[in-house]
Amino acid sequence: MTLGNGTGALDDVRVLDLAGEIGQYCTKLLADLGADVIKIEPSGGDPVRHLPPFHGDEEGVDRSLYWLNLNTNKRSITLDIEKPEDHASFEKLVATADVVVETFDPGYLDSLGLGYETLSKIRSGIILTSITGFGQKNGYFRTSADRDAFNDELTAILVNQHASFNSPVWFNVGTTSPQQVSACFILAVDDTMDSILEWYTEEGLIFKG
Repeated sequence: MTLGNGTGALDDVRVLDLAGEIGQYCTKLLADLGADVIKIEPSGGDPVRHLPPFHGDEEGVDRSLYWLNLNTNKRSITLDIEKPEDHASFEKLVATADVVVETFDPGYLDSLGLGYETLSKIRSGIILTSITGFGQKNGYFRTSADRDAFNDELTAILVNQHASFNSPVWFNVGTTSPQQVSACFILAVDDTMDSILEWYTEEGLIFKG
């Protein structure tokens, strides 16, 4: 989105993208609005790079159409934020950023000394946005392993429903394409992006006169 003067609506906003698959659509939308989005990839690259479909049906780290769709208009850097030197590099980036988006298990960033209290001391007014399947404080499904188990159980329920009532049911089994199960995440990240923009609007940091 560009404004009447040819600039992007979020041209003056920098976003650090620590998000996995469920959050990368959110940061893509921010990038499309003009934000400077820096994708922080783990050592070895983001796992989403290995998700199908691939250009020419040939797998490769730069050939995943799913990855390319979710990460257009972004810059990228590889950091292992658990290592002291990369941890320090990330903090330097935080000092220049306005928003951090992450999808780690609840408490992970805090365990690394990179929770909101720390980030806000480095950069006053920074917005830390955490996207999870079941919230930050839910006693159940807190980890990715818990959520995988839940998905398997839900799939079994849907299969049984289909067998019992002979009704059409969509479900995810095995290596089913991830696009078939992303609709719920798209709705969630739309709400997440709305929240980010609302914070900025309330602080008067964007959309000025």
